[in-house]
Amino acid sequence: MLMSISEIERFAKDVADNDELQARVAGIISNPSAVMDLASASGYDFTLAELEHHRSQKSDELTAEDLENISAGNLGDVIPDHRL
Repeated sequence: MLMSISEIERFAKDVADNDELQARVAGIISNPSAVMDLASASGYDFTLAELEHHRSQKSDELTAEDLENISAGNLGDVIPDHRL
């Protein structure tokens, strides 16, 4: 499980650092299976169950700041801390 967590965190960091990847994730963020498919196709090694477990350990509620970041296109500011 620790390896998977590091892979999930690596994916989240890469999403935050890569505008193209961030744009792709932004279009599918509400669909965990699609996010998983993208992650897998991009070379990340974790399962949907591991992703969902990791997400459940994070806050399920978006803060007002998260919503502002999303609306401003700053998805990378939200994903690493709250969603992945």
